[in-house]
Parts: sequence; structure tokens; C-alpha cells
Amino acid sequence: MSSFIKIYLWQILSLISGFATMVIVTPFLSSNPYLFGIYSVVMSMSLFLAYADLGFLSAGAKYASEYAVRNERKQEIEIISFVTFILGGFVLLISIVALVFSFLPHLLIKSLPDLNSKNVASTLLLVFALSTPLLVLQRSVQIIFNIRLKDYLYQRIFTASNIIKILSSFFFFGRGKYLLVEYFIFSQFVGLIAVILALLLAKKSFNYNLKMYFASIKFSKEIFNKTKKLAFSSLFVTIAWIVFYEIDLFVIGKFIGAKGVAIFSLSITLMALFRSLHSIIYNPFTAKFNHYIGKRDFSGFNRAFYKVLVLGLPLSVFPTLIVAFTIKSFIYSWVGIEYEEVIPIVRIMLFIYLFNFIASPASIALVAHERIRSIYLTTAIMPLIYWGGIIVTYNFWGLQSFAIFKLFAFSLSSMVYSYLSIKLFGVDFKQFLSRNVLQATIVSIALYFIVYYTQTYLPYFKKPGNLFKYTMLCSGYLVFSLVLYYLLSSQFRKTILEFLPSFSKLFKFKRESI
Repeated sequence: MSSFIKIYLWQILSLISGFATMVIVTPFLSSNPYLFGIYSVVMSMSLFLAYADLGFLSAGAKYASEYAVRNERKQEIEIISFVTFILGGFVLLISIVALVFSFLPHLLIKSLPDLNSKNVASTLLLVFALSTPLLVLQRSVQIIFNIRLKDYLYQRIFTASNIIKILSSFFFFGRGKYLLVEYFIFSQFVGLIAVILALLLAKKSFNYNLKMYFASIKFSKEIFNKTKKLAFSSLFVTIAWIVFYEIDLFVIGKFIGAKGVAIFSLSITLMALFRSLHSIIYNPFTAKFNHYIGKRDFSGFNRAFYKVLVLGLPLSVFPTLIVAFTIKSFIYSWVGIEYEEVIPIVRIMLFIYLFNFIASPASIALVAHERIRSIYLTTAIMPLIYWGGIIVTYNFWGLQSFAIFKLFAFSLSSMVYSYLSIKLFGVDFKQFLSRNVLQATIVSIALYFIVYYTQTYLPYFKKPGNLFKYTMLCSGYLVFSLVLYYLLSSQFRKTILEFLPSFSKLFKFKRESI
């Protein structure tokens, strides 16, 4: 079994554990809207840590991939250690900010209702500040596995840690208990154990020199000069991404309050699940694209890029449409009818992922080719349109303006990605439209009518087992849509049989040429 298949299998298990977190832990947390809102704001700060490397982590991963494919171990370790140093420095700054807020939580969250809420906010922020070094090590060890297409090895560890966190929620919540602070501390401890085990696994699996790795965590002018051009473009992407994706809850928390955060954070939680799904699909290709560049195989790169588009189209479109068509049932089964007002917001935001089949691989390809100006262009569009639209329309549409303009901005950005894919990577979009998009449109129409005439079988209230029932029905919709698309699209059929040769014996179709 290839590395890709192993990666997908373990990342699917990781996704399932993430979904279990959403369906098990989130209902526990949301049972207290004010404390859930506080927790959501703190967790939003953790998202900033994902962008604290100023672009050097993604740039370093690109060059480390090229070193790895050429078996240049010393240079690989030095560049990973360098980006660890950069990430650690800026994570320290974020940690200090969180520490300050832990003493003055009212500066971060508006209208804390009582002393208990204030104490919870302070403690969560303090624990968060002290546990930030975990992210530095976690992201560094992830690079070590990722650039070798061995993600599945460390995914085993982190999937197990997620399962432990999920099971612990039954101890910390329910039956009159709401031990939010204790749950958060325990989760950080489990994360620490997972990181230590992952480092030991890297040493065992790759004979990785951990002593050299830790000794090399320092500033290097040579590596800085090599990575700065791509890193600074990634920094621009980072800032724009934060402005576009990560500060919603802070703005809502500051100007609207904890209740508004609780409502909108449900949308963010579902978006995070979809983002995880798309990460599963596209993350392995980041290293693979960099391997092509390292070998200077540009024609192979273009062929691989087109196949990723073909594979990604149904995996982006059909799950998105299924959840959008059935979102009322999902929200009622997940958190209950009291969160009904989140339904239109979530439905609009879901449509962002209709375009991810082009946006994700194109953004990865631009970084691999170091197309700096194109990176600036595609990134600058989204936050300008997003926040400009919110400022103009919030008084009319309220929280829905956040969803509407997030979708509008992402749609325009995807159009730019489409143009760049044609120009830079040789994509024949006329062929792609006629042999893939047309078939996907037919399947989408059929899917709509199937859902419409079977919606009475969906659950519409919060009850043990209803979310599982919802998931099973939606899985049926997904299987139907993928099978129908497989029958209609010859390019998808050929590509998936090439990508998953072990499935070719089950599906004996004539392989039409692309």
C-alpha cells in the first residue's frame, strides 16, 4: 500500500476523531453559552499560533522537502531547526499577550456576566499562555514526517490523543458537572505526551538526530537569506489569512458579546471540520509538488496538478452541498433548536468549500513554484472585500454579513486561481469544464432532488443517536453522488483508478485517455 493511501486512511481516522470531538465535546461545552463563548475566544487565540512563524515555516518546509528528496539530511535538519527558532520567538510574544489578558480578561471579552466567568477566562488564558511551546514542537515534528510523505506515522499518535480527550469529556462534563478549566488543562497535558512520543518516533523511524535538531535551533543568516523571499510572501499571506479567517470571533466578542460569539463559533467549528477534510485531501500533495520541483520535473508537476483538480472536484462539491441541503437537521441534532439562528449563517459559509478544488491545489502550486506576485494578488483580494463588505452591510444584515462576504471574497479569489491555473500550469479548462464540471452539475441537481424527497427521514431535534442517524443518511447521499459521478465522468474514473490501483479490479471500466 502506497504512502498516499496510508496517509489518507490515518487522516480519515483523524477526521473522524475531530468529528467526534464536534458531536460529543461541543454539545457539552455549548450547554453553558457564556462559558462556551469565553472558551471559543481563548481557542481563537490558539489559531493565531498557527500563523506565528511569519511565513518561514511554510518556506522552510518547501526547501526541507527538496533536501529530503535529495537525501541531504544535514541541510534539512538545519532548515527545520531554523524555522523552529523563528516560530518559537513569535509564539513567545503571543504567549506574553495572552498572559497580560489573563489578568485583564475584560479587555478581550465584552460583558463578562459575573466573577466566575471572569475567573474562568483568566485561568484559561493563563493555561493557554503556558502551553504555547507545545505548538512549536508539534509543528516542527509534523514537518519531519510530512516532507517524507510519512504523515500517517505521527497521525497515529495524535489520533490516539484526540480519542483520549474525547473520552475525558464524559468525566469533566454532564450530570451536573461543567469542569471547563480542568478539561482544558488535561487536554494540554495529553498534547504534551503526544509531542514527546512523536519526537521519539522520528528518531526511531528515520534515525533522526534529535541532538543535532535541538542544537541547531538558532538564527542562521544563510538560511534566512535563502528563505526570506518566499517567507515574506507567506507572511503577507499569513496576515491576510488572519484578517480574513481568524479575527471574526474577537470582533464579535468585543462589539457584540459572548452570546454572539457562541452563535458564530458554531459556524467556525463546522468550518474547521471542513477545513480538516480538505487538509486530508491536499496536504500530501504539498510535499509531492515540492519533490517535483526538487527534481526539476515540471511536466510531471503539471500532470499531477491536473489530476489533483480532477480528484478534488467531487470531494469538494458533493460533501459541501449535502451538508448545506441538510443543515437544519444537522444543527437541530447537534446543538438543539435554541441555536436556530445560526442555520442561515452556516449554510452561506459552507458554499466557500465549493471552490476549494481549485483554490487549495493552486495555492500549493504557487508556493512550490515561488510565484510571489501571484501569491500577493490572490491573498490581498479576500480580506479587503470581506471587511469592507461587513462595514457597509452589518447594520442591515447583522451576523449574516460575516458569512455573505466571506463567501463573496473567496469566490472572487477562486476565479483568480482559475486564471492562474490556466496561465501557469497548462490547465485546459475547456476540457475540464466539459469532462468534469458538467458531470458534477448533473450529479448536484440529482442530489438536490434526492435530498428534497427524502428529507422527512432526517432527524430534527437533539436526542442521543440522532446525529449518528444524520451522519449515516448523509453518508448514503455522498456514496450515491460519488458513484453517479464515477459513472458519468471518464476523467475522474481514469484518474482514480490510476491513483488507487488496488481498486481497479473492482471497477472494470475501459480507461479512456485524458
